[in-house]
Amino acid sequence: MFSQYYEIHNFRFSLATDCEELKSELGLLTPAMAAGPGMCSTGWSIRRFRNQGRGLRSYRIYEADNLIFETDDTVQLWDGLEWAIMTRILQNTRHFIQLHASGVDVDGEALLLVGPSGSGKSSLALSLLLKGWECLSDEVILITPGENRALPLPRSFHVDSRTLGLFPELAVKVNEAVCIDSSGKMRFDPAVIRSGWVARSSVSAWLVFACYMPGNCNDLIPVGETEAMTLLIGQTINLLDHGERGLETLLQLVRNCRCFRFNTGDMHGASLTMSRLIKQQPPLELCGDPRAGAGADLVCRN
Repeated sequence: MFSQYYEIHNFRFSLATDCEELKSELGLLTPAMAAGPGMCSTGWSIRRFRNQGRGLRSYRIYEADNLIFETDDTVQLWDGLEWAIMTRILQNTRHFIQLHASGVDVDGEALLLVGPSGSGKSSLALSLLLKGWECLSDEVILITPGENRALPLPRSFHVDSRTLGLFPELAVKVNEAVCIDSSGKMRFDPAVIRSGWVARSSVSAWLVFACYMPGNCNDLIPVGETEAMTLLIGQTINLLDHGERGLETLLQLVRNCRCFRFNTGDMHGASLTMSRLIKQQPPLELCGDPRAGAGADLVCRN
């Protein structure tokens, strides 16, 4: 049985398979969490068997010795295993505030891109990663309760062909090592861009609430405390686990960050806008009401 070991925030797990042809894909799920052999909290294994009824080769996923999923479709196989892993990781990191967000780091400060699926946050994180920034996650950011620190939750990125088409320099690298998920997106290890892509714990400095609007210019608009809190609560995965202390942590996060809404329709222009935000360069054109909140002097439109 081929086995690999992983660790994220003191949660250790293993992945194993008896299928030679699955080894490379197995390593595409959480490669940035790779660790040395040792005792694990849990582990998953993929075992192949012959479905006698249909004469097909099928796969079973076990957590410990418990069967949790069975399929003869390898796409569903990887989706099922990734879902099981991420669910267990989220269960074991409930002591953190979990934000539906991507995030990047510049010199120890974190820019958090918050928003629902389809808001463009993962594509924007990818574009900034290509520009040399380190990345916390493309999907979930962990915040330490009572503090203003963002912790990484790195997994493989998922991109569709449209997003990949925006970055020709990435397409060749991704096509060399990729696994397709059930939505048609390509799952790849960001290490193909460069090694050491994962950011460490960072001080949260910017909250950007992303909204992808194809064909529109990139509008960066400051938001006040009330609007920022409303938007942030809507993208907090486990707020009920933390109750009043969770709300206090979110409020502290808002008050310690420069907060913006970002309507973007051009990823290349969007990464330029983010770079200018970080560097606090003069704005291209003021947008919105400068009374909306801190950071109004940095509002720009591309």
